Amino acid sequence: MNFLICILPITGIWLGIIFLLICAYKGRRIWIGPHCAICNYDVRQQVLSNSITGSCPECGHDLSQPKSVHFTKGILSWPLLGSAILVLLLAIAWPIGYKLIYKQYIQKPQASQELSPRDMKKLAPDKLLEYLEKNSDKTRSPWIWDAIKIHVQQNAYVNEDKIRILNVIEKVKANDGTIWPHDNMFAYIKQWVQDIYPEEERPDVLIKLSGGYPALLQKNRVFSGRTKPRFTLTGATYHDTRKLGVTYLLHIKSVYIDNKQIERIDQFGQGDRHFSISHDWTVGQHSIEVEYELMLVKGEKHFFDRNNWPDNPLLHKTSKIQLTVTCHDGDLPTDHFVKKIKDQSITELLNKQLKIRRCHVRTRKGKRYLQIFPQGVPSKTANNDTYIDLALKIDAGDQAFEVFSTAIRNSRDCYEIEIDETFNAKQINLTFIGQNINFRGRLDVEKAWNGEIQFNNINVIYLDRLTQE
Repeated sequence: MNFLICILPITGIWLGIIFLLICAYKGRRIWIGPHCAICNYDVRQQVLSNSITGSCPECGHDLSQPKSVHFTKGILSWPLLGSAILVLLLAIAWPIGYKLIYKQYIQKPQASQELSPRDMKKLAPDKLLEYLEKNSDKTRSPWIWDAIKIHVQQNAYVNEDKIRILNVIEKVKANDGTIWPHDNMFAYIKQWVQDIYPEEERPDVLIKLSGGYPALLQKNRVFSGRTKPRFTLTGATYHDTRKLGVTYLLHIKSVYIDNKQIERIDQFGQGDRHFSISHDWTVGQHSIEVEYELMLVKGEKHFFDRNNWPDNPLLHKTSKIQLTVTCHDGDLPTDHFVKKIKDQSITELLNKQLKIRRCHVRTRKGKRYLQIFPQGVPSKTANNDTYIDLALKIDAGDQAFEVFSTAIRNSRDCYEIEIDETFNAKQINLTFIGQNINFRGRLDVEKAWNGEIQFNNINVIYLDRLTQE
C-alpha cells in the first residue's frame, strides 16, 4: 500500500505531462500552418529553410511578397486538453485524499496491531485514542504518551476525549499499579481534573488515577505452627499523588480475624502499609478484616504522626476491607497443596521465547562459578497471567546440578552455581522445569508447571582459564 501511495502520484504527473505534450504538438499543427492570403490554400509544402518561396499552387499568387501569407487559428482539442488536466489533478489529489480520507476514516488499528513510535505519531487523534483503549498494556511505553502529548499540545482533544484517556489510566492503575512513563503528562492530567470535574468529585478521581482505594493483599502463605504471615494494604501510590498535587495518607487502625478483633496496629504513613499478624492459626479458611483510615491532603506534605494530620483534607474516609485466607497444615509436604499442571500453552510459549545466550565459567573471590545466561524469558506465562518459577537442571556428563530461585517475572541476569576445580565439561545439557515451591510469589499461584524445556550441547566458555593465561 505504501508503495502505491508513493508511485501513483509520480506516475500520474508524468502521464499528465505526456498528454499536455500531445496537446501542444497537435495544437502546433493546427495553429502554425501558413495559408495563402488570397485563396487561403495551405502552403506548408512551400516552406523551405524557415522561409516561404514560390507561388501558391491554387491561385498562382507570389508568396514571397509581404502579407501574401497568413496564419489561421485552428480549433483546440478540448477533450484531449481536458484529459491531460484531469490526470494532473488526480495525481495532485491522490496524496491529499490519502491523508484526509484513508488515515481519517478507513485506517483502523486493530487490538493486536503493533505500531512503531513513528506510526503512532502519524495516527489521527481519534485513531490514536482508539489504539490506546484497545492496547492499554502499551501504556508502559513512553512512545504512545509522546504521540498523545503532541495532540494535547495542539488542543486536538475535547473534554470527552480527555475523560477517555483518564479512564484508560484508571484501568491500568487499578490492574497493576503501573507508574506512568511520562512525568510531564502529570501537569496535563492535573489540569484536566481541575477543568472537567466538579470540586466534590476531584478527590475520588485523583485516588483512582493514582492506584485506587485500598485493597488487602496476602504477601505470603499462612501455615499452622509457622511464623506470623505478612499482609499489605495497598492503594494510591505516593509518587503519583505527589505529582498530581496531593498527598495520600493511610492509617491501619485494627485487625479482625473471624469477626474478632485481635490487634490494634496503628500504622500510618504515606503509601502502602505492610503489617504482620500474630495469631494461633488453625488449618482451614479464615476471614480477615482490616479497619483503615484514608485521607487526601492538598499539596505535597509530610506527616510523621497521626496527630499532625490536617483538619481540612480534600477527602477523609474510614472503612473496613476483608480478605479470605486459607491456612495450610505446616506439617504436610508442599506437593500436597501445590497442584502440578502440564499446560501446553505454557510449553509452547517458553519454547518460542526461552533461549540460552551464553554459558561460561569464571572465578570470583577465589571460587569458580558456572553461569548460564538465558534470553527472552517472558514476564508472564500464557496461562491467564499465572506466574511460574523455573528451576534448571544441568547435566555435565559425570556431574549434575540443580538451580532454583529464578522466577520468570523477576528474570535474573543468570543462573549461577559454585563448581570445583574438577569441572571441565566442554558442553552441557540444560533442562528447565517448573519449580514446585513458590510460596513467596503472589497469592493466586497455586499451580506448578509440570513441563520441561531442553537445550542440549551448549558450549561452555572458560573465562577463568583465559584470565590465567
